[in-house]
Amino acid sequence: MKKTFLIIIPSVLTVCVITATVLLNTVWASYGYTSMRAEGFADNTAWWAYPKDEDMSKAVNKTILEDKSVEWDVRGQKKKPLTTFLEMDGQAVSARISYGVDKFGRLRVYRYILFPPFAIDDYKFLSCGYELNYKITVNGRKTNEKFTSNNVRGMLTLASGDKDKGVRIIRVLYPSYDKSAFYEEITVVNTSKREKNIKIENLANQYVSELDGKYGVYKINSGLARGDFDSAELSENMEIRLGSGESYKATMVYAASMYSANGNHNANVDYESVSGNITAEYNGRKAFVDEMFEAVTVVTPYKEMDAMFSHAMLRQNECIYRTKAGYMQSPAGGGGFYNAMWTNDQCEYFAPFAAYSGYELAYSASVNCFRMFGERMDMREIPFAERKALQTSINGEGDSGWWYAGDRGDGAMYAYGALKFVLSGGDIDLARELYPYINWALDFSLARKNAAGVIKSDSDELEGRFPSGEANLSTSCLVLDALHYGAILAGELDDSTRAVYYQAEYTALRKNIIDYFSSEVEGYKTYRYYDGSNVLRSWICMPLNAGIYDRAEATLNALFSERMLKYNSIKTISTDNTIWDRAALFTFKGGYKSDLSNLTTPYFLAYTRERVIGNHGPYPYEAYPEGKRSQLSTESTLYCRVFTEGILGLNETGLGRYSFTPALSPDMSFITVGSITLNGQRYTVEAALNGSTVSLKIFLGNVIILNETKPKGSTFYFI
Repeated sequence: MKKTFLIIIPSVLTVCVITATVLLNTVWASYGYTSMRAEGFADNTAWWAYPKDEDMSKAVNKTILEDKSVEWDVRGQKKKPLTTFLEMDGQAVSARISYGVDKFGRLRVYRYILFPPFAIDDYKFLSCGYELNYKITVNGRKTNEKFTSNNVRGMLTLASGDKDKGVRIIRVLYPSYDKSAFYEEITVVNTSKREKNIKIENLANQYVSELDGKYGVYKINSGLARGDFDSAELSENMEIRLGSGESYKATMVYAASMYSANGNHNANVDYESVSGNITAEYNGRKAFVDEMFEAVTVVTPYKEMDAMFSHAMLRQNECIYRTKAGYMQSPAGGGGFYNAMWTNDQCEYFAPFAAYSGYELAYSASVNCFRMFGERMDMREIPFAERKALQTSINGEGDSGWWYAGDRGDGAMYAYGALKFVLSGGDIDLARELYPYINWALDFSLARKNAAGVIKSDSDELEGRFPSGEANLSTSCLVLDALHYGAILAGELDDSTRAVYYQAEYTALRKNIIDYFSSEVEGYKTYRYYDGSNVLRSWICMPLNAGIYDRAEATLNALFSERMLKYNSIKTISTDNTIWDRAALFTFKGGYKSDLSNLTTPYFLAYTRERVIGNHGPYPYEAYPEGKRSQLSTESTLYCRVFTEGILGLNETGLGRYSFTPALSPDMSFITVGSITLNGQRYTVEAALNGSTVSLKIFLGNVIILNETKPKGSTFYFI
């Protein structure tokens, strides 16, 4: 009896555990996780889509199609499960969609949707998270979908099928271009030979409640729509009978609204409800995507680069938000960084490319950025050494700011970005308007010299995550580059005193940087990041971006060594596996600016392929493991600048005047940059390597404006 008893008890326990597990999984699979969220960073990614080290290098069965979209043939995917997420934005909505295939080949989708105009405070926003928030049934039975394919081109298309029930389902997820709404188009196709009863039932609204926010009381409405719609009157379910081969399309709408407004909100946003036409909303998003894919284009020997450039054009420009303080380009991504601007992301990274993009909102947002930061400078009549540093960010649509990392070299970031922006745009009136702010930023930076004549700052753009010493290489190089452009602008504005002063300071600082930072680090004759640093750091690439090429080859060899390479990107420090894509993109740009295309291209190509057709594309991302590989917007700007400033060698020589020093080699033998805006007009620029010479052609429409051939390494001048 004892033996029998001992055998039975474990058996009963085992059955209970198995039964409970099956029931729990059944409930999860049927209804998923559905809730309303107010935390800016919480639940922005499904737990099953968190990146894992073993997933980072998994082979993915993706291809680039003719329209530059990225197609994933999930049926041919050998290694499962595999999950990822895609970030998408409009002027008043943001989304991170987690999706993937589980080990059984089934589709999983989690929708995180955030509404920037509906602020909880200056740093958090109304958001919601849904997994399986609606139910599709066929003849009363819930579908069990196998994931078949996925396509990304500014919209996320997910195709799946249920062979047993004889249906194919195609979902297209996308943000509204200008409304506080997100859409999920659902098409059900009857693939069987028999008539089917199809029902789509909304489950999301039962989980939504009202929430007090900064501007009033908020609510999220979701439901089904076809044709004209109002978010306050959406359908809870739709049902239809489909014959063999017939299809039915409906769209889930997720929209935010506000009651009891307190009057401090953005008057340009409709807070009461979202109304419109589903077809018009789809066409509006598609038109914007097409515009971005055609705004500026590149043609290189590699289709992966050409495609990723267009995706990056979209990502950086879809993150421009309509705020009560005007248009703001924001970092976005991952549930944070909305309706806000940073001196590095917006001033240093985004603005230098804005004029070249030809996108009006990018230019307007950059003008707004420099004005708003300029208005916050410490203009007291006291010595600059005693003035308050420029704030790191402007948050809450201009209502607040952030200084908590101290002086990161924010004045240097402002000066560098503002100078390249006004010179590239060629607007002399804007240059005169921003000139006092630029001078303030340079004067503030130059007042921070140490005894060796390099520039001190409390931290750098990594805000203390890693040591940066009293004076770091990044801040000094930004000031150096800003002095170069500052001298140019001062000359353009007939300020000879400043022009001479900035040029003298440039010459002195260049020498001081070389003397102070040049060092042998881990066996490479490169640069130390700060006094006392004895390990390789990613930002040793900065001299290459600021025109110091003495140690360029050794520096690239160090950065492309096994000590620094990780996941085809570059580690922040050799002793830690953290990667930040922005450092890798500065490295690639610096490599080309140093005319070391032969050394740089293989690594840039590997990076590009990893991002655009790897397991987490098609955009650059911020960091890993921090941030879960958030697809922040201005890393995409940095990607585009590798081509314009790096490979093409585009530089500003005056207001609306430019030079080109193409960095070509046998494996990067040509580049065409199409529809780039120079001094207010769109041109096509072609550069090609011909043995020991390089030819450069510039077209305005079909008319050749410039056609020259010079020895490799030469500079061409335009306008």
